[in-house]
Amino acid sequence: MPCILVLVAALLCAAPSVHADDSPLATGNWLLSYMPFATPERRMALIKVETKDGKSTATLVSAGPREGAKVDHFGVEGRNFSFTLDIGVKLKFEGMLDAKDAKRVLGSFGDDQRMFFAKLVATELEKLRRDDMTASVPIPEPMQRAQKLQIAAARLQFKLNKAEEGEEKKELQKQLDEARKEANEKIPGLLKEVVERDPNTQAAFDAVFDLLRQADKIKANPKEVAAWAETAGKFAEPYGPRMQREIAARLAEAVLSQQGFGSIALLYAEKAASDTTAPLAAQARVLKILKEAQERTSKPEAAKATDAQLAKVEGQLDAEYLKNVPPFQPTKYAGRKPGANRVALLELFTGAQCPPCVAADVAGDALMKAYDAKDLILVQYHVHIPGPDPLTNADAVARMDHYSKAFPNDVGGVPTTLFNGKPEGGGGGGMGASEEKFKEFREIIDPILEKKTDVTINAKASRSGDALELEAVVGGITDVSDNLKLRMLVVDETVHYVGGNGIRFHHNVVRAMPGGADGVAFKELKEGKHTARVNLAELRKERTKYLDDFVAREGPFPSSERPLAFKDLRLVAFVQDDKTHEILQATQVEVRKPK
Repeated sequence: MPCILVLVAALLCAAPSVHADDSPLATGNWLLSYMPFATPERRMALIKVETKDGKSTATLVSAGPREGAKVDHFGVEGRNFSFTLDIGVKLKFEGMLDAKDAKRVLGSFGDDQRMFFAKLVATELEKLRRDDMTASVPIPEPMQRAQKLQIAAARLQFKLNKAEEGEEKKELQKQLDEARKEANEKIPGLLKEVVERDPNTQAAFDAVFDLLRQADKIKANPKEVAAWAETAGKFAEPYGPRMQREIAARLAEAVLSQQGFGSIALLYAEKAASDTTAPLAAQARVLKILKEAQERTSKPEAAKATDAQLAKVEGQLDAEYLKNVPPFQPTKYAGRKPGANRVALLELFTGAQCPPCVAADVAGDALMKAYDAKDLILVQYHVHIPGPDPLTNADAVARMDHYSKAFPNDVGGVPTTLFNGKPEGGGGGGMGASEEKFKEFREIIDPILEKKTDVTINAKASRSGDALELEAVVGGITDVSDNLKLRMLVVDETVHYVGGNGIRFHHNVVRAMPGGADGVAFKELKEGKHTARVNLAELRKERTKYLDDFVAREGPFPSSERPLAFKDLRLVAFVQDDKTHEILQATQVEVRKPK
């Protein structure tokens, strides 16, 4: 479930009141809703407005079945109205009273990372029940047909992922190819029909972005693209300046990486960047878009100036992030009992576009502060869930497929965590949930560290230029079976990349699996020893091709950034029983650089 939905569901019924003078809102209850793209309207909370002693009071009176939030701020300036819901993170509503309808306020709702169209509507409701939390919205018939085509292909892809090799898989692949071909041929026309019929609707807005993301693929011309973008921009106008800035940035992003639309991307990037009062995170995002648009339209001096401005903003954001994350002080692990030697390996499947992954990612950062490297090894496999992630690679996807076949009910989404091969500690949340997630992880890790094993792994790794030399020697194995595998991971200690969930530093990101995701059968090793070579220049080419192929198949990434520097690397090696999936022992070493 996206983080924004998790957070919104946590709103409570008995929040304290806050005040503002001269509120233009009528007294009574107001229903707060937001509209995620291509999904039903989400009804979140009832806000009660009262007037006492000439001052207006806003109170959060009901938010469905859960508890935990408060109204942090309530402000009025003319017809402009705003408040903040504090639910571990602060989610702000900003809107303006409709000049033609005194019972409706249109605006935006979200934080610096995710923002949605939202509205306040006067209501007779006194309580928000679970059944009231969503409201269906009409979907035009052409879009219904487009969705059916997308769903048909998605279902076949799911079946194909679960199928074993053989005739059934071949047949499913054939059906999938046919379904994708039909979807590619028919969906663009259906989306155009939606935009032409009902240009001022949420459905048309959603259709515009689906069209823009594949504009070059469907051979759209600049005039068509400009018209689609204008439709989306006009739809955003009644929702206020913050939403207009957000949509301008998204429009620029949607066409930026495609050929022939640079001037359109630049136009909307400049519109988004014109708001200098935006939060730093929003400024950084827009400046990245603007810089790339300037480069693509041959404006090197402007791009250079934007880059300098961006570097300043990014430096401020990095310093603030490192100061405040994790948002708690992790307690140091006290140490093992004598004789215990089992290493805990935490495999975290995550995504840079995944808001609910924040709690698990940050808890992982805290774990690395709490445990020594000889006790706990944490690795991150990035996957394209819920959106494209440039830290993803084919090996990471294959590793997830390996586990999803073994644990179909536990592995398939993000965040997913496995401790020594066992799925535990699942579920996600925002930054405010990271401490509880950290505690949950510790309760799983500490018992592992009290175990004894005869299995040993000694590893070493060195680097000369782009050439890596890797070695792992396994000892203490007494029962050699066909299921026993040695696996190696080359991981990046720290990767700086800011995706949709706001995580700025990603740790121990898996870059490659020498020997493949299937691992090396232990019975094939000579005296338990395995060596491997990795050429980082070749690996960089392979990862670039993987990302290029993804774009060609699925559409562009949110930005052009591809962090493939491979600076501070580590080797992680572990022995796993593929029958039980238990990881018997693991180790990690830094890749030594030449003196």
